[in-house]
Amino acid sequence: LVRQNGNVTVPFIWDGSTLVTLPLMAGFSTTALRIKDDATVIGVGKLASPPISPTRGFSLHNGAMTIHQPLSGFGSCTAFDMTPERLIIGSSIPENGSVVPTIWRGEAPTPFEQLLVGTSLSISRLRSASATGLILGESLSKAVVLRTVHSAADVNQDCRVAVADLLAVIFEWGRPNS
Repeated sequence: LVRQNGNVTVPFIWDGSTLVTLPLMAGFSTTALRIKDDATVIGVGKLASPPISPTRGFSLHNGAMTIHQPLSGFGSCTAFDMTPERLIIGSSIPENGSVVPTIWRGEAPTPFEQLLVGTSLSISRLRSASATGLILGESLSKAVVLRTVHSAADVNQDCRVAVADLLAVIFEWGRPNS
């Protein structure tokens, strides 16, 4: 939904024969940025009219819209794409306008640089994700392509292998079907 001089434009999906309008994010505007093969739509919406316009990224799948929250202490966020593992890639934006690349698994935001191992690159933006799990982004000096890797050790699927995963395994130990 984009309001321009009183006109409203509504995002839609066209499958070659049928036009389906998408549900709108509550607020001032909704913009669809990507559609995945499973018909998940990724986008961004403004929560209020300008000049104060905090944004939120969203993902829409099977009619259910998930509004993605920014990192703690940040005013806005955007969502650009989704990996095959259903990680949403985007950015959290503080009031000063700098950008922190962010990953969401479900609704929990994580700074992307916390997930990087063995690189000294400073990632400035995440742009898109391929069907094979590649993430296209930018560092301060060059474009980069990174591969997402799901680890079986990431039991709670928060994109990190940490003490919480070990505790989850211990808690489930000996339960039926665990």
